[in-house]
Amino acid sequence: MKFDELEVIAHASPRRLQVIGMATLIGQPLFFFIWKYWIPQPYENGLLRIAIAALGFVLLIPKIANNPAGILTRQFFLCLSFIQLPCFFSWMYICNHGNDVWLPSLCIAVLLYFNLTDWRIAIIGTIGGMLISLAFYLTLFYELPSFEVDALSKGIVIFSFSFICILILGYSSANLRREHLQYVLSTMGIMAHELRTPLASSVLIADTLENYAENIEEGEDQSLLKKLARRLRMLAAGMNHQIDTYIANAGILNPLHSNEMISAFDMVNACRDNYPYKTTVESGCVVLNLDKDFQFLSSRIDFSKVLDNLLKNALYSLAKSGRNLSPGDITFDVCVVNNEGLIAITDAGIGVKKEILIDIFEPFFSTNKGAGHGLGLTYCKRVVKSARGRISAESTPGMGAKFTIYLPIQS
Repeated sequence: MKFDELEVIAHASPRRLQVIGMATLIGQPLFFFIWKYWIPQPYENGLLRIAIAALGFVLLIPKIANNPAGILTRQFFLCLSFIQLPCFFSWMYICNHGNDVWLPSLCIAVLLYFNLTDWRIAIIGTIGGMLISLAFYLTLFYELPSFEVDALSKGIVIFSFSFICILILGYSSANLRREHLQYVLSTMGIMAHELRTPLASSVLIADTLENYAENIEEGEDQSLLKKLARRLRMLAAGMNHQIDTYIANAGILNPLHSNEMISAFDMVNACRDNYPYKTTVESGCVVLNLDKDFQFLSSRIDFSKVLDNLLKNALYSLAKSGRNLSPGDITFDVCVVNNEGLIAITDAGIGVKKEILIDIFEPFFSTNKGAGHGLGLTYCKRVVKSARGRISAESTPGMGAKFTIYLPIQS
């Protein structure tokens, strides 16, 4: 299980991060006052609480809070939630000898931990946090923490029961979110598939117009009819291409099979030739450069959709730039570097801002507001990973973008 496959911040949003940061910043000093002066406990530590409260302040920094999908934010949140919940509450539970205040507090902290992050991270973090707190106690005091036998027995039973219930709830919640996403994607696939019927009718109309044009005399009317027929076919081809993409994205959570031997050059060449360009000028701007061909294992259909997605995005970026198209504005490069196959597509379009570049492979993230569904690049990443490869993006705003696919070579 890789880091980018885990839901490090559950239900991530800037507002949620800010609320968590504010709760940490205010809550730690508040509870210090409660347990130190209002309802005094055997052990309390003001410096420790101030240190954790200071960590909560970091979540209020706009650069962190406004980028919940960023690597830095995810890593910091992972550390903060681990330190504040299982580690800190286990430490306070041990130092207070498992009393009636800190036993339920520890159970609630673990419940919060499962709610804030991926349940798999929470399992490892809870167990690890307890062990770290115990080891730290032994290192400082050179003795086992003192618990009354009755209190320890009750604590083990109550916490074990709570932990099992929390684990079931966390696992169920993750499955419900996954099923909801699957339902949305499946519905999208069904809707896309239903568009086939009106598109097929459009093609029949185009055929009828073209046949009619052949049976009348040469002239302006015949030329117009042929032009309308070509336009209808072009629209149908473009819509069918979009539908294929939607249907592919609808199966984004399904297992992918990567067992076909594919030539990188043949695959890219077929993509370039078969893409439903809007104009001949558009098709003429795409150039294929071959340095060295290689073969890799993947699904031919799925990988063709990857290249189609990348080419579609490159053409959209060019269109948004407003420049006159010329050969080489989009280039495909196929080569081998350090015994690894590379397929790169580079465009001279508007590019992608640096602050959102790291988010573009996230589900439902789209720079094409109002038209993009935000699943195209997520699908690309999934297909490439199923081929045991990886995909990266680099860009300079106003100067274009480059997407590179790295694949293991098959001999």
